[in-house]
Amino acid sequence: MEEINLLIDFEKYSTHEQLIKDISPVFTSTSKQDIKFQINLRSSHGLLYSDLLIILVSTVSFLKNQGFKFSGKVVFDPLDQKIQYASRINFFSLLGLEYEETFNRKSGKGRFIEITPYNKNNISDVFNNIRKILISNIEVNIEVQQLLDYCMYEIMDNVLNHSAFPDFGNGDGWCSSQLFPSSDEIRILICDTGVGVHKSLTSHPNSKYKNLDERGAIEMCTEKGITNSEGMGFGLFATSEFIKHNKGEMLIYSGNHFSKIINGTKIVNKGPYWQGTLVYLKINIKNPVDYHLIMPENHSLPDDYQYLLSQSFGFDEDLW
Repeated sequence: MEEINLLIDFEKYSTHEQLIKDISPVFTSTSKQDIKFQINLRSSHGLLYSDLLIILVSTVSFLKNQGFKFSGKVVFDPLDQKIQYASRINFFSLLGLEYEETFNRKSGKGRFIEITPYNKNNISDVFNNIRKILISNIEVNIEVQQLLDYCMYEIMDNVLNHSAFPDFGNGDGWCSSQLFPSSDEIRILICDTGVGVHKSLTSHPNSKYKNLDERGAIEMCTEKGITNSEGMGFGLFATSEFIKHNKGEMLIYSGNHFSKIINGTKIVNKGPYWQGTLVYLKINIKNPVDYHLIMPENHSLPDDYQYLLSQSFGFDEDLW
């Protein structure tokens, strides 16, 4: 049987699209070939961001569930703090790789979320962990915090609704989040390896967009009121509007196309294939946004949100 050789080199990745380009061949294989991998975690620049590592973890999990067999090696310096961070967010354990931790784990509450699989049974717990990061750190008004609160749940819920294949179990997804105080930003990634935006938007019996192509689906999915007939079509719209005003970044990648918002401008391009849907957000925590530019009039805060804001969600300076 022929092998798929997968070379993943974190030395060269500065964007999610670059990593997806190297992973893409495993999704487009026409048979269940064995996969031989080499993962290089040695990097002379920056960090090993959890929102990059999660892409690899979710891919491997999906392919193992599909019956693919893996063999290969991971190259890294065990004393490198970046590798300790990767271990702390469960990168090695989720890939089934051995790594002996020499540090004491501390809680990530209010600071980061490990690479985490979620489904209908634990979505509330995972969402609340994201909520604590947003509530305790974003230096914007209370209404904008609630807006992000709403958007995060909408995106996570959409993953569960649209990630499952027929006869392949319930929908599930993956998420990770990290606060970076030194750069005043929060990075969040939510992804699945399911049917994707285009199929989700066009395959519902009551869909108004049955003739939409994949590029059109990616371009329209952040517009107000765009839905597969099962939702309100507001979650991605509100998120994209917030990111524009916040001067953050947003990436939606599904199939062979992706939409990217950066510097307040949205672009849509063709790219290597990603199985499912990936949503990445980079939020500038000190850039306030006028809540009323996005949310409907007369929108009020729920009582439980006021309660959460009264709680203290501190964090340690050390990651572990």
